[in-house]
Amino acid sequence: MLLSLMAELGKAMSRLIPVCGLLFALTLALPATEVAAQDPYERLRDAYLVTGTRFRNAFREVVAPTRESTIQIRDGDGKPVVLGVVLSADGEILTKASELPEEFRVQFSDRRELPGTLLAKDESYDLALVKVEATDLHPVSWKPQALTEGQWLITPGMSDSPLAIGVMSVQPRKIPDTGIHGVLGIELERNGAATIRRVFENSGAANADLRTGDVILELNDREMPTGGDVIATVRKFRPGETLALKIRRDEELLDVSVTLTHPFGDFLSRIAMQDQLGGALSDRRDNFPSALQHDAVLRPRDCGGPVLNLDGEAVALNIARAGRTVTYAIPAADVQRVVDKLHKSSSAGQPR
Repeated sequence: MLLSLMAELGKAMSRLIPVCGLLFALTLALPATEVAAQDPYERLRDAYLVTGTRFRNAFREVVAPTRESTIQIRDGDGKPVVLGVVLSADGEILTKASELPEEFRVQFSDRRELPGTLLAKDESYDLALVKVEATDLHPVSWKPQALTEGQWLITPGMSDSPLAIGVMSVQPRKIPDTGIHGVLGIELERNGAATIRRVFENSGAANADLRTGDVILELNDREMPTGGDVIATVRKFRPGETLALKIRRDEELLDVSVTLTHPFGDFLSRIAMQDQLGGALSDRRDNFPSALQHDAVLRPRDCGGPVLNLDGEAVALNIARAGRTVTYAIPAADVQRVVDKLHKSSSAGQPR
């Protein structure tokens, strides 16, 4: 009996083998696109990602009412440096103070440009009140409200589509001053030119192949006459940021890029570098009395403008890109309080 069953099983398998072979051959013959279409893990096309054009275009109606209230500030060379938001029809504008150049022009959604003047600053929130000569602007209408984690938040820009879309991550809280600056990982000679006396292992300087005896001449296109100038300049930057150095090695001039490391070790240095992977971060990105956190991907120059909910209401103001998935925004209620304070400061003629 057992032998009979095994014989029948053998006959069945012999009939299946050609069929399996045919199916395998047909699978290989399928076009690559058809095979990919069957792959449940196929990658979305860029246009359909959260940062993609198709996805952002779906929110055009949300940003339409606020587009005329969003402005762009440009420096003397016409380069965009930061966004802002119109506060009054007669030319008052709110923006991010630390990104504001001494001389600037304000561009509106209709592409007209007007020179701007600084009226007052609030250092705690990094906000600035500026003025242009106009009478026909479209002020934003702030809508203070409680937001919930996971709620969609939209950042309008100068075009019909939003600049970025994200979700609320963390409720408003105090953002502390980290007080941590990056380090090159070198020891300099005590007197005279910025001559490297020692290069520490596993540092940014070591990774960039800086050597004992190298003389640092420039840092980010600024001359460094002494070691003290190098130290003072580096302290303005955070771990993970990359600096451009011009050095003299013997008789040769070299351009070197050095990524600053964390003063407390390799692990925190890696975290700082990962934060930079999503793009440049705002120079001022901490020490705010209150800010909510969302994950919209912005550039530093995209900060300073309003944040909208799905009803198109201005519920916050973007104040800093602080990490790969971290953008801080000041809640509308706090924005209104700061604006009142700036008005009083400007009217009293206090120093800016």
